[in-house]
Amino acid sequence: MLKTTGWHWTPKLAMLLTLLAMSWGTARAGDGTVYMMTNEAAGNRLATFARDAQGLLEFPVFYPTGGIGTGGGLGSQGSIAIDAAGDNLYVVNAGSATISVFDLTKKTPNLTQIISSGGKFPNSITVSGGLLYVLNAGGSVGGVDAITGFTVAANGTLTALKNSTQSLSGPSVLPAQVSFSPDGQWLVVTERNGNFIDVFGVKADGLTTAPTFTPSPVTDTLGFLFTSKGYLVTTQADNGAAVGTVSSYQILANGAAKAITNSLVTGTQIAPCWNAITSNGKYMYTVNTASASITAIAVDSNTGTLTLLNPVGFGGLAGLLPPGTGPTDAAILGNKVLYVNVGGSGQIAAFTIEKSGALSELFLSPVGVLPGHPNGLIVR
Repeated sequence: MLKTTGWHWTPKLAMLLTLLAMSWGTARAGDGTVYMMTNEAAGNRLATFARDAQGLLEFPVFYPTGGIGTGGGLGSQGSIAIDAAGDNLYVVNAGSATISVFDLTKKTPNLTQIISSGGKFPNSITVSGGLLYVLNAGGSVGGVDAITGFTVAANGTLTALKNSTQSLSGPSVLPAQVSFSPDGQWLVVTERNGNFIDVFGVKADGLTTAPTFTPSPVTDTLGFLFTSKGYLVTTQADNGAAVGTVSSYQILANGAAKAITNSLVTGTQIAPCWNAITSNGKYMYTVNTASASITAIAVDSNTGTLTLLNPVGFGGLAGLLPPGTGPTDAAILGNKVLYVNVGGSGQIAAFTIEKSGALSELFLSPVGVLPGHPNGLIVR
C-alpha cells in the first residue's frame, strides 16, 4: 500500500476521489480562477479555485491575507474586488479593519500590502481606474458607517486619500455594498436599515460629493449591480418577509435614483440578497438566501426594465440548493456559468446558463471544501 503524506492510498479511497473529481472538479483546469475568502476569525485567507473552460473547478488553494475575519457572514456584497486588468485583487479583513492587496501577475497570488481600512468593520470594496473605495460598516461595532477612499499605484498598492471619508444617512444603517458605476462617475451604497440608496458623485481629484439619498421602496436593500449601460439593479430582502423583490433605476444628473422597475416580486422566494448579471447584460440572477434558491430575471439592456423569467431558475429543479445552506455571493463566467457561494455548508455550486436564461446544474462541491462562512466571489 502506497502511503502519501496525511493519506493512506487504497483502491476505495481512489474510487472516492475519482467520484469527487467527476462531480465537480477537473484535471484540465488552467483557463482561469475563481476567488473567495474564508473570513476566519483565526486568520482570513484567500481561496483560489483553478477552473477550466467549461467552468469546472479544482480543489482550492489558500493564501493568508495577513488580516482577521469575523468567522461569520458580513451581510454584504463585494467583499473582494479585482482591477480591470486582472492584475491586483483586494480583500477586506473585517475583524482587523484592514485591506489586503494581492498581486496576481505571478504564478501564485502574492500578498503585497496590508493597510488600514480607515474605519471599523470593512465589508465591501470597489475599484475603478486609480481609485478604490471601501465601505466601513462600523455602526454595528461601536463605530460609524462611512466610505473611505484610496489612490491605487501602478503596482496596485494603496495610499489613503486625505479627506475622503464620508458618512452615510445615519451612524448605524447596516450598509451592505459599495460600488462604482461602470463609467466611474458615481459611487453607490445600499443601506439595509437606513432604507436608502446613497449616490455620491466622484470628482476629478478622487473625492466624492455629498450623497444624494433615494428612499428604497422596500426595506433591507442589500446587493446591487450595474448593467453595461449604467442602469442600477437592486435586491430587496424585506427582512426575510414572505415576498422578496428587485428594482431597477436610472441615476439622474443630480444623483437621484429614478425607478424604472419598482419592486418586481421574485415569486415565492424569500430574501433575495445577492445578485449577478451575464456579460451580455441579458440575464441577472438573485440568490435567495432563506429559500436556498436562485431566481432568473430578464433585463432589457436598452431600458433597464426587469421581467421575471421564473422564481426558481426554471428547468426542473435547476436553481435549487440544499435547504438551510444559506447561499450568498454569486458571480458569472461570461454568459455561460453562474457560481454561487453556498456558505452555510462550506460549498460552492455552479450552474450552466442556457441561451434562454434557464439554469442547469453543473456541479455542487463536497461539503466543507471551504471552512466556516466564506464570503465574496469573483471569477476570471
